[in-house]
Amino acid sequence: MKVESLACDNCGASLEVPEKANYVTCNYCSTQLRIHREESVTFSEVVEKLKKRTAKVEKRTAEVEERTEEVEDQLALLKIERELDQIDRDWERERDGLMLKNKNGQKTVPTVTQGYVAGGVMSVMGIFISVVAPEGVGFMGLVMIPAGLAWGYYVYHRAQLYERALALYVERRLIVERRVKALKK
Repeated sequence: MKVESLACDNCGASLEVPEKANYVTCNYCSTQLRIHREESVTFSEVVEKLKKRTAKVEKRTAEVEERTEEVEDQLALLKIERELDQIDRDWERERDGLMLKNKNGQKTVPTVTQGYVAGGVMSVMGIFISVVAPEGVGFMGLVMIPAGLAWGYYVYHRAQLYERALALYVERRLIVERRVKALKK
């Protein structure tokens, strides 16, 4: 059996190490040593130091993994918040397109009641004008009746579109908000 001569990494004492041994104990200081063999060199290292270094590396690895998970959660939360912002922007754009403008350019939310009232008022005015107005002007009242009905239908239809779009927006937002709550747990 071949023997290699090495120095103890702890006390410097001379060691005779069998060629195939991976661990030895120093006869002078009783330190356990790990034998490292590389292409051109063989050396010893104190096992206790290895254990401490390994423990530090494992601890640091666990800390990095924990921090990585935290960062991943924060990133996922940011992505969801960005998605919420996009949903809100989309709704604002769609809402703006569904609103009605009055004669002053102010926008209002269309309602079914507005549709009924607008159609009813214009139609009643048309009937009144066609009955009360002098000859020749009564024709205007007959034109106002279908115009009033058409305007009433238009407002009523817009109100229904608005309500459907609002319900869809609220639903989409709630789904994403649930994901935010789940991530924060």
